[in-house]
Parts: sequence; structure tokens; C-alpha cells
Amino acid sequence: MGMTWVQFFDRKGWQNEISSSFDIKNIPAMCLVNTKGMVS
Repeated sequence: MGMTWVQFFDRKGWQNEISSSFDIKNIPAMCLVNTKGMVS
């Protein structure tokens, strides 16, 4: 997919070192919905 940012995964979920040290509790997300109410 050509992601241009660093990915980190340690299988610890929300208890990993990075999310704990920066007090990260959620990840923003966005869905595109068409005029019929269907998620694209």
C-alpha cells in the first residue's frame, strides 16, 4: 500500500510502551457514506 509512516506492532494492544507513554486511548477513523446510506 505504500504507507509512508513507521508502523509499530508488539501484540500488547493498548498496554504497549508507545500508547502508554503518550496516553493514547483510541485511534481516529472515518467512513465514507453515499447518498443511499451505504458505506463505501
